[in-house]
Amino acid sequence: MASRPTCRTTADGYSHGVVRPSRRARLAAAAAVLCATGALLPASGATAAARCGPPHQAPGFEVPARRSLVPDATCMDLQLAQDKVQAAGLRNTGAEDATGRDRSQFQDQEWVVVDQSPAPGTKVRPGTVVRFSVLAYGDRGAPPVPDRSRPGPLPRLTCFDLQEARDTLQSAGFNDVRSRDASRRGRRQFAYRNWTVEGQQPGPGGDRAKSTRITLVVLKDGETRSC
Repeated sequence: MASRPTCRTTADGYSHGVVRPSRRARLAAAAAVLCATGALLPASGATAAARCGPPHQAPGFEVPARRSLVPDATCMDLQLAQDKVQAAGLRNTGAEDATGRDRSQFQDQEWVVVDQSPAPGTKVRPGTVVRFSVLAYGDRGAPPVPDRSRPGPLPRLTCFDLQEARDTLQSAGFNDVRSRDASRRGRRQFAYRNWTVEGQQPGPGGDRAKSTRITLVVLKDGETRSC
């Protein structure tokens, strides 16, 4: 059984409008609210963890990443959130425990993103660090641990790069993934980031067993007309 966070009152770090509290102090304050009410109240526009469901229900789950734009990773597992940032051409990410207890994230798929900075849709420079506030699945105020073995819908992956599509399927529990060249020239896909998904078999939706084999139909970047 997961241990319950200890609630305590700490100095808030303010000097009456002169000194802004550190991010850690703000997370600790949010944790105090979590302990008192059982609901996370994250900062500035974040989606409360209690409103998150399984990873495949995250708002940005079926949205392809765009270069230099921060993706919406709210309610994704931490592994997919990091993968989405990389698909946007950004390499630097950080994560911190939203309860303020400084727990390390050893298994990224076991944590859910409840806040992020910069905000989704922000255009940033390549070296920008995208930071996530996370809870462990099953934490108070977080969704339960997802059962990735249960049947579920296939995500719509049109216009995803091939690596991003594979990462998304893995987050949903689908691991039997193949790809083929839509041009019928039999080209092999070695650098997944250089290929774009044109179609998929089976199609999106439905209630599929996680053992389902999924074929992604792809073209090299710049060859597709629909994305």
